[in-house]
Amino acid sequence: MRKTMKQIHLLCNAHLDPVWLWQRKEGVAETLSTFRVAAAFCEKYDGFIFNHNEALLYEWVEKYDPKLFKRIQKLVEENKWHIMGGWYLQPDCLMPSGESIVRQIEIGKQFFKEKFNITPKTAMNVDSFGHSRGLVQILKKTGYDSYFFMRPTEMEYGDFLWEGYDGSRIVAHKVFRGYNSLKGNTEKKLEEYIREYPDREQSLVLWGIGNHGGGASKVDLEQVNSFIANHDEYHIIHSTPEDYFKELDRSKLEVRKQSLVHCMVGCYTSMVRVKQLHRQLENKLYLTEKMLSHAALHRKMEYPMDDLKKIQKSLLFSEFHDILPGTMVQSSEKEELMRLSQALTSLDELCTEVFFLLASGQKTGKSGEIPILVYNPYPYTIDTEIVTEFQLEDQGWDETKTTIGRVYDCNGTMLPSQNEKPECSINLDWRKKIVFRGVLQPSCMNRFDCKLELVEKTNKKSSYIQGDFFIIKNKGMEVWINIHTGYIDKYNVNGMDYLKENSCRLEVFDDNEDPWGMTVNRFDKKMGEFTLLSMEDANSFRGYQGNTESNINVIEDGEVRVILQGVFHYENSYAVIEYCIPKMDSYIDVTITTLINGVNKMVKCNLNSFFENPTFLGETMYGYEELHQNGEEVNFQKWCSLEMGNKVLAVFNEGIYGGCADSGNILLSLLRTPAYSAHPIEKRKIVPTDRYLPHIDMGERQFKIRIQAGEIKDKCSTLAQRWNEKPYVLSHFPSCEGVLPKKLVEIENEIIVLSAFKQTKEDTYLMRLINETDKSCVTKINLDYFNIETKLVFQPFEVRTFVIHGTSMVESDMLGHKI
Repeated sequence: MRKTMKQIHLLCNAHLDPVWLWQRKEGVAETLSTFRVAAAFCEKYDGFIFNHNEALLYEWVEKYDPKLFKRIQKLVEENKWHIMGGWYLQPDCLMPSGESIVRQIEIGKQFFKEKFNITPKTAMNVDSFGHSRGLVQILKKTGYDSYFFMRPTEMEYGDFLWEGYDGSRIVAHKVFRGYNSLKGNTEKKLEEYIREYPDREQSLVLWGIGNHGGGASKVDLEQVNSFIANHDEYHIIHSTPEDYFKELDRSKLEVRKQSLVHCMVGCYTSMVRVKQLHRQLENKLYLTEKMLSHAALHRKMEYPMDDLKKIQKSLLFSEFHDILPGTMVQSSEKEELMRLSQALTSLDELCTEVFFLLASGQKTGKSGEIPILVYNPYPYTIDTEIVTEFQLEDQGWDETKTTIGRVYDCNGTMLPSQNEKPECSINLDWRKKIVFRGVLQPSCMNRFDCKLELVEKTNKKSSYIQGDFFIIKNKGMEVWINIHTGYIDKYNVNGMDYLKENSCRLEVFDDNEDPWGMTVNRFDKKMGEFTLLSMEDANSFRGYQGNTESNINVIEDGEVRVILQGVFHYENSYAVIEYCIPKMDSYIDVTITTLINGVNKMVKCNLNSFFENPTFLGETMYGYEELHQNGEEVNFQKWCSLEMGNKVLAVFNEGIYGGCADSGNILLSLLRTPAYSAHPIEKRKIVPTDRYLPHIDMGERQFKIRIQAGEIKDKCSTLAQRWNEKPYVLSHFPSCEGVLPKKLVEIENEIIVLSAFKQTKEDTYLMRLINETDKSCVTKINLDYFNIETKLVFQPFEVRTFVIHGTSMVESDMLGHKI
């Protein structure tokens, strides 16, 4: 080959979605079919190379067709079949946490190393709907040097250096005209490529039938060979991603410092139940790992590695780029909701088991007292509201009396507490719900005691109404809720107003049947808003027409908090909003329950701030970034915020991933009601209109957010984690046996987030710490079980991973390998 000859690397692949327009079982069947065809091609045609990724699909082949799996192993050894990418599957690359993406890589790489002795160096996600800039540091610290992708589609084809938040870089490639080619059209794609890019020295072109498997076909391979024969001015080879990047001259590539967005913006909101359960599973898995590690160190409990791996695979499966974005068919949605629920149930069983182990050494409860144990998963002290329920020893049938609980800490100090209605509705003095404010020591079990007292029953509630408002004040906060609209008209923290009238307003926007949002970049055609029902209509909605309760009213009140509730409607849809306002803190917790009966709508929650020309920020993988403020739909993870100087208005969520900002307002995208898997094609109708079709997220859905303001710029990630991974609480009468556990880990600087603490093998643990701010910082860290006390320095947005064994703490890459 002459040195000046241009080179084209042909990458044959078969994009195969495990679920999408089909259920998992069909994905398995198509995997077996596609891999059989691909293996036969590799065996028959010399020089041909088939590339495929996703450990999940190889697992299916190993399980359901072991002979085929052995053929593939042989082909990999002969360099005829190339293991591409190395991840568990191709996930959504915007909504999963950074920790989840590390697990995608970890599980995938472990499988390919064990089964094929292969460690890919090029990562790929060709069908994901955008890519977080936080991926760069993850890729760099998991052994990758390059990455290729397809979306956003409007990006120009080619190569560039992609720089992460922490300054790390990898080379990235935007593929030409997609990852596949229609049957019989490969030569056409290649001709189009050389016509559009005649001067490129190094080129990469993907081909092969895809979406529902396929790969190479005889007609396409013949076309490829014909194209090679007719273009001797090019050196054209069947190739691999690694070979392409090895040949690429990187010296003149431009540097890009942004996430690769926005694309198919409806995916940030479609199928909210899947998104919420996914977030719950993320939260609970990482909480449970910390508790299990603690128990293994304290009681030498056997760490359930296999159980956790199975649960982790359920999490990773839910992150697939047609599952988490909400673009699959309804039958697959139902399957996924069951799979996620099953994984959460398994984690709950593990949590319960380990909770009792960590309760060792606790004194027994006294007569007339209820012990309350709280495990704090955070490596620092927190002052927080704690909620639990318990059963009284006997039923109280006297309607004039009720049992109240007063909570005391381990020093005998009485804490602010209140009784509230329990989850059940049995009208006896029997089941109790107690809410109290307590201080939790870091990374350990905390003990409180609830002393019971029988008192005369009263229905006395404080009156917060002043004129047209409910006004709730404490030392640092003031909240006004309008009795006519039911929305927040004022939110003031430490003398500064953050929200103005009609905040938390539920607005309805025009949408269409497309769950991707392929043809839009915003949802701004407002159709109306939810308004407060009249007293009569609200009581009718509740089912008690004779009641005289006002619509917006106080339903709980005490020393710790006050909760107000209102009922709203828009056309044939309803919403119930609860505002939970603490007596000793500066946030507002909002629970929104919607009952939607309208198709092709988008519902947003509008927060009207007093900020003028603020910065709009949102959390991403292992970092945060500035977002557009022009009404375009954007993506964020556990929090978004408006920032002006050192003042911040932040919103923490439990599974909301999309929204927009404009003119100082944040609009959180709660739900959409498009059709299932309705794909726009040219100017054709999206769906048939001669019949009823099910639409996504009709019926009852619930959303929880926390609004918090103040000088909290560098604390948003820590506060968001606390809102999501809540301490584990249970009323329990311990046995007094054993000794009290030590603290698992203590970190001095609360800016540092403990992302993971887990056992990797017997007596060896992995700890991951993140600085999700744009500032360098220092912290002390104590690990009592290992007799380690040290000081760590973090650069802006730096993620540091350590392997701990004995009295040794050694820094590693994100997979636990020595640096």
